[in-house]
Amino acid sequence: MANQEDFTKIRLIKRARNVMKDKHFELSKEVLEDDIQPYPLYMVMEGWLVEAGVRSLGKRIYSMVLKMLFTAFVNGILEELLQSDPVVTADSKLLEDAKLWLKQTDSKYPGLYARLELGASWPKAAENFVNKLMDKIAEDPRLNVEKMLQVFGYTYDPDLN
Repeated sequence: MANQEDFTKIRLIKRARNVMKDKHFELSKEVLEDDIQPYPLYMVMEGWLVEAGVRSLGKRIYSMVLKMLFTAFVNGILEELLQSDPVVTADSKLLEDAKLWLKQTDSKYPGLYARLELGASWPKAAENFVNKLMDKIAEDPRLNVEKMLQVFGYTYDPDLN
């Protein structure tokens, strides 16, 4: 019989499947279903990218960077989930497809994460984004992003900042 943790993992995998578009993850209303609004996540991600100067690269590149960062973000969640539970390894194809898409897209637009000073790689950029998100929570508790991150499996450790 499945326990609450199993149901949470199944829900996370289902959400990842729901937001996969052409082998990458796309930030949309479906990401967080009905219980949590995606706006704070999108708002903070977009704000961070704008601060980094992504708009100066044009709309197409901006859109691609947003997809790449969100894909790296979801990949990190799936990696942790798949490593911690061998039962869900059947869904590793989802992660493999997204990693391949990220690698191929990065080869078309090499080193955008470094040019924008987001991190040393897309996974590191995703980690840095989580820290930025947690900083925003500290500034504005109305965002309720901490609950949203918990839904995705992230926890905030203030000692890492």
